Amino acid sequence: MKLFQSLGEFITNILMFLNTSSIQTIIQALAGLFGLTVTIWIMLEAYKSFAGKSDRPLQELVWKITSAMLVIAVATNQNGFMETLKVAFEGLHHLMSGDINLFAKLDKLCDEAIKLANATYQATPSSIGGAILGALCILLIYIGFVIGAVPTFLIIVFTELTLKLLLLLLPIAVVALAFGFSKQIFNQWLNLFISNALTILIVGLIMSAVLGTYTDFQTSLISNVGNVEPMGVVLQSFIMGIIMLGLVKSFIQ
Repeated sequence: MKLFQSLGEFITNILMFLNTSSIQTIIQALAGLFGLTVTIWIMLEAYKSFAGKSDRPLQELVWKITSAMLVIAVATNQNGFMETLKVAFEGLHHLMSGDINLFAKLDKLCDEAIKLANATYQATPSSIGGAILGALCILLIYIGFVIGAVPTFLIIVFTELTLKLLLLLLPIAVVALAFGFSKQIFNQWLNLFISNALTILIVGLIMSAVLGTYTDFQTSLISNVGNVEPMGVVLQSFIMGIIMLGLVKSFIQ
């Protein structure tokens, strides 16, 4: 079953408009400030030179203009620099999630929950009371799965949405580096990106540890389901879902 992978692809397709949305008008407007900024820089450097506050006005002016031109060239995607930068940031973000797609890990957990539910139902007595007990076991297993998996899925989706928004605003953040009064905008963007990347890193670590343990635990329960009380197996699975939710919430907060 690829339920979570399909949901992830569906949500990604919905968020595709963030990749195609154009902010070139804003970028061009900010880049248009460059000419005015150069004039102001020349005036300031001339003032510093006449006032004796700078002994290298030409070198400082050339450095400022050159660095600003480089920044604006990257922000306006000259020679594809901005696209390369976006791919690099996106690759770094997904690298934090680990060696396997997190949606695939959730699907693996879902498969194990279905196997456990079927095994516990078959282990119940062949009677009306046994059928009711089996239905209750299936319900508790699925509730435990939903408690642990759904919040994790929502966190993954939220980080993906945040990444799309950050990549959309990246050109504006880069343009801000060209002007001294707006450099703080890039610092704020970078802080948000690091925070988002660390969030997905933490979720990835939890998924690798908790889901691996949860899957192995359910696999062992399936092999022993005929030798133990079905309700005891179900309660252990239910508790594992609560533990997973607690770990995700504690690490994210």
